[in-house]
Amino acid sequence: MGCDPYRSAARGRRLIGVAIVAVVLAFAGTATASVDFAPRTVFRTLGRPTWLTGGDLNGDAVLDLVSASGANAVVVHLGLGGGAYAAAAAHR
Repeated sequence: MGCDPYRSAARGRRLIGVAIVAVVLAFAGTATASVDFAPRTVFRTLGRPTWLTGGDLNGDAVLDLVSASGANAVVVHLGLGGGAYAAAAAHR
């Protein structure tokens, strides 16, 4: 009598499922993580921004933010360090 490949495949899937559940249960509750976020900051833009990027625009090794809008304007927020940014400077 031959082996039924469908029955063997189903049994193999069940065994894999049982193994995955066993691993998940073995590691459940052993790792904890906490993530803290700063309060939300609202940045001024002109019109509705259609583009946003970050980069070091002034060479001070601090991330600066730039947004562009459909109002043909670019708004730059120079980074001050520590997650703070200078007031918006709009360029048309």
